[in-house]
Amino acid sequence: MPMDWVHGEVVEVSTAHTDGRSALVLDGTHEARDLCAALIDRGWRVFRSSERLLSTEGLDLVVLYGFRHIVPTEVLEASVARIVNLHISYLPFNRGAHPAFWCFFDGTPCGVTVHDVDAGLDTGPILAQECIEVDPWSLTFDDAYWRLRAAVENLFLENLDAIADPVTKGRRQLGQGTQHRVAELPPAFSGWSATIGPEVERLLQLAHTQAAEDQRLIDEIESVRSANNVNWMDILRLAFESSPERAREILGRINADDQRISALLSALSSKNANQPGAR
Repeated sequence: MPMDWVHGEVVEVSTAHTDGRSALVLDGTHEARDLCAALIDRGWRVFRSSERLLSTEGLDLVVLYGFRHIVPTEVLEASVARIVNLHISYLPFNRGAHPAFWCFFDGTPCGVTVHDVDAGLDTGPILAQECIEVDPWSLTFDDAYWRLRAAVENLFLENLDAIADPVTKGRRQLGQGTQHRVAELPPAFSGWSATIGPEVERLLQLAHTQAAEDQRLIDEIESVRSANNVNWMDILRLAFESSPERAREILGRINADDQRISALLSALSSKNANQPGAR
């Protein structure tokens, strides 16, 4: 069996070689030891890695679980094996990083999803999904994380036969949903050991206070700019009173430079609009 599936080390975690189907489990932020053991108990030959995926040749199933790398499009297109992702959110909500934080902060559904991997970020067709009840007033973010992890592993194993069957078709994700990056986690976040409800209330209040302060500063800038515009017009009047021809010459150069700047900004915005991933 080929072992060049990833750019790095692959470890076979099966205790004995079997004639069963083969699965490659790619983990990273989530420890997949228990998941691998459960697959072995069901007769699978299991391999494990945290490295970038290069090929799925000879495999029946590839499972991403907290995997840190993007699967290349060419690997997805060439793969005969099904490639699925275990995500601890109720997709299409909270794609990307820290879903066990954002479902509470954003007030979106809390749940878990197993989906086919496509070229997007957590955007593939859904194979299995479940809402999970979490009491934010008695549990910490850590508690919620581990509850969601247990739930998505159970969901995957309960639906393993259907998920591993290449005939099974997932359903498209509907709606825009939400997506977050690692850098979006609020700087004032107290940490994963904080009780969810009080911490979310505190962070939302801070965000409201910051938004009000931002608006105050914008209003102040507007006021100062308005006063400065009056000063600028006073200078303009004085220039035309003392030397009108010289003032017209300077204004002509200012206008020409402004037009050049406008043209450059138009070119820049047009270029950026055509760039993939422009925000």
